[in-house]
Order: sequence, then structure tokens, then C-alpha cells
Amino acid sequence: DLPKGLNRKLDSFPKINSMQKQILLQNCNIITLGKKHYLFSEGDTADSFYLVLKGSLKLIKATGNVNETAAQNIIVDIVQPGEMIASALMLNEKSFQKFPISANALTPTDVLQAPKDFFHSYWKKQQNLMDFSNEQMVKRIQKLQLSLSIQRLSTAKRLAFVLTELIENNSNLRITRSELSDFIGTTTESVIRVLSKWNKDNLISTQDRKIVITSISKLRAIWQNDDE
Repeated sequence: DLPKGLNRKLDSFPKINSMQKQILLQNCNIITLGKKHYLFSEGDTADSFYLVLKGSLKLIKATGNVNETAAQNIIVDIVQPGEMIASALMLNEKSFQKFPISANALTPTDVLQAPKDFFHSYWKKQQNLMDFSNEQMVKRIQKLQLSLSIQRLSTAKRLAFVLTELIENNSNLRITRSELSDFIGTTTESVIRVLSKWNKDNLISTQDRKIVITSISKLRAIWQNDDE
């Protein structure tokens, strides 16, 4: 039987059955990350894939040359419990790929680290696990493409995208104005100005340091509208 604490963490993966969970725990490691600690960095060798058990990770893509100090980082997604990362990089059994993004903990986070050889010896032979992997891969690629496509839009549009598409699904996540500015690559003052306007327009409210969206359809329309 699984230890109760681990069993609760794995409950966020309903598509993985009890026997598979036991095999996962026998063959994989649990990594605990402090806030702002990196799970992996862009350019690292992808020798494992990961399942998020607790907390949340931000996926970061460097624009320009990652070796240049002027390179700007943009956050392309937030990964929460019940989601996985990097399974697409495991598919080629004979060669290792590089991580195209970095993963950094937004909050204290636990992840299950599964090595590449486990992917090929067990994971890919389980149809339900591969179905789950494929769903996650499609979702991640779509979110990455969308996040990159909005980077040339106005501050308000980029902020509306982050709030509706990245943060809305993580309702317990407390994000500071400074963190929001990092998300979209602008100043904290610019974020505060936009949020203040939206607060007056009743699009958002603030409760216990959390931004609460009161009209997600109107906020979503801001970044989806063609007009600047």
C-alpha cells in the first residue's frame, strides 16, 4: 500500500491507477523545491520527465540568445498539480534532447521525477498513461505558441492573457504585482496602472492579496480583440 501522504499527492492524477502509482513511486524520485528554485533550466539535457504533485511551476522561455545578458525571459505557462512536463522530450529513445524552457517554482513545490529509461521500459507501454501524456503534450504546445504570439501586444492585452489563461486556473495562487510584471516583461508601475483601471471598471477585485476576476469574459475579450 502507498503511504497516506504520497497517496494524497497522487490523487491529483485520477487517470493513473493504484498499481501504476505504486510502480511510479518505486522507480521515481520525489523532488522538493523551495520558492524560486529551478527544476531545470533551458538548455539542460532532458533526461527525465516530471509530474507535479504539489505547488506550482512557471515555465520560462528566453527570447533571443540565452547566453546574452540582454535576453528577456517570458513566462509561457503555469503548471499545477495533476499536470506533467517534458514527456514529449522522452520519445526518442536513442538520443537526448535539450529542455527548450526553464521550470521555476512559484511556490514550494513537490514533483515526481521519472527517468527517461522508465518512460520506455514502462510508461509508454501503458495506454492510459500515453493517452495522458499526449493530452498534456498538446496542451503545452498550444499554450507555448499562444504565449509567444501575444508578446508583441500591449501591456493590457498581455496582462489580460496572463490573468485569464495562466492564473485563472490556479485560484489559490497569490501573485504579486512585481511577479505579474515579470510575467509580461514590463514595469511594476505599468501593471499597477492597468489593474487599478480594471478594478474601477469592475473587471477584477483584490481579496487577501489575490486578484479575483469578476468578469472573465470581458477580461478575455481584451486580449482577444483586434483593437489596441
